Amino acid sequence: MSARARLEPTKLPSFGFVAVVLVHVALVAFLGWGFVQPPLDRVWELSHALKIGKISRLAPRDHSLLQAALERHPGLTESLLSEGKVGLVSAHNRGWIETKTATVLVSAEAEEPCSMQIEARLPESAFPLGVEASGAGWQKQLALAKAGTLELPLPRNGRVPEIVELGFSAKDASLSGRVFGLHLSFRCAEGAKP
Repeated sequence: MSARARLEPTKLPSFGFVAVVLVHVALVAFLGWGFVQPPLDRVWELSHALKIGKISRLAPRDHSLLQAALERHPGLTESLLSEGKVGLVSAHNRGWIETKTATVLVSAEAEEPCSMQIEARLPESAFPLGVEASGAGWQKQLALAKAGTLELPLPRNGRVPEIVELGFSAKDASLSGRVFGLHLSFRCAEGAKP
């Protein structure tokens, strides 16, 4: 065999080279798959972040992830709620919210009709207090003219768990970030839920 014949490239790579490349591609794919955060892990992370006030409002992607997980795992809503079929998952102290927005979960087993009572104990300069509530396929904007209680019926879209998000805005802009004078409680057909 001449030196020239040995230097001519073959048309196909050798079997050993192909095997090494395939092993490396499989390794990269396996590691990529292994580093992806499982959905339920992210749900527990979100739940903790909401409860300690690290985040106050869910990002759209996180909202979709949480809604899908609640629908896929029927017992998850009750696991995220401390008690009852409707409740706060945002930072709060016995219903007194600690962030300028609040996230509420409504279990699929909650008996209709359900409502939320919003009690405001803020300085007069905070009023009127704007309340924006939204859930699956609905949105309401309300105003509290003075300190007191406002009842908000919670519309339901069938027998699926629902995430309700609330936002508050005070007349006095310096008070908008402080909502420690707002209390949320819930009532469903089976009785009151603090």
